[in-house]
Amino acid sequence: MTTIRDDRIAPPVPAIISSQAAHSWEAYYAPQLTWYRHLRNVLHHLPMFRAIRRLRPRVVLLQHWRQRHPDHAAASRLVYQAAFVAGLRNYRPDLGSAFRPQNLVYALPVTEAPEVPPSFVVDVTAVWEVKLQAVRAFASQFTPAPGESVALPFDRFQEALELAARLQGQRIGVRFGEGFVTREPLAVDDLLSLAGRSL
Repeated sequence: MTTIRDDRIAPPVPAIISSQAAHSWEAYYAPQLTWYRHLRNVLHHLPMFRAIRRLRPRVVLLQHWRQRHPDHAAASRLVYQAAFVAGLRNYRPDLGSAFRPQNLVYALPVTEAPEVPPSFVVDVTAVWEVKLQAVRAFASQFTPAPGESVALPFDRFQEALELAARLQGQRIGVRFGEGFVTREPLAVDDLLSLAGRSL
């Protein structure tokens, strides 16, 4: 989970949420990275830059670049920038040897319009309930404080999430699917290994 916050004024509560979600997913690594909202320089991508050079992931999942929430769109750009500069061998060699992920895979927005066609869809039917458990770890983001209201209550968000998953699942003939986008074509070694149906 990536959270934008200022540590000078906000306690690291999202770190607890991140660990709860990671436990639901049985994730091996779920970093709690701090993005500094008001800075407009290289410090923006340094936390992710360090993580990429240290973990050296082959694939990085990030949010789609078209988002209504400016923080979400900014986070997508920052991860892209970090992945790119992590591969420059003359940039910050003190933070590890250069490394660039092979693929950046963008998760589709759930409640944004217009709909973005997926590059591919993953069958998540078998882990759907596990995903819902992970999502519920973030329920506080949809819970208003006294006297406040939220634009999208948590129960409606879950309904939107299920609707999106059913739509993506229908594309590949399964109950629940998760759509992703890549900016580049994906290589296929064997045409006969393609899943899904055209007709």
